Amino acid sequence: MIVQTVTHAGMFRQAFEAMDRGNQYTYEGLNALFEYLDELSEDLGKPIELDPIAICCGWSEFEGFREAAANYGIDLTSFDQDDDPNADEEAQEGEAWEHTISRLADMGEVIVFDEGILFTEGW
Repeated sequence: MIVQTVTHAGMFRQAFEAMDRGNQYTYEGLNALFEYLDELSEDLGKPIELDPIAICCGWSEFEGFREAAANYGIDLTSFDQDDDPNADEEAQEGEAWEHTISRLADMGEVIVFDEGILFTEGW
């Protein structure tokens, strides 16, 4: 077995590009995924095999929590109170976001970063 140590996100992205998977995730998404896997490797005390195909099959990236909720059947209708004129829309969005992240975390691993969400079920 030949093992290559990936020491920075640029090398991580290159591995995806070499497997024609460079457009599978956003630039920011790949950075977040690299940081997560690098920290996981340190926490486990052992290297993680870099398999871009397996990662692409296991991890999904979403631009926002509503897209992730729709994809995984998370009902957010109770947070959409259009009929309440006194409703605080920002607070409702925050509650809907927290609900979505919590439900996703119950189902698998979640990486939240500034530009989106990465999620995997049992990777």
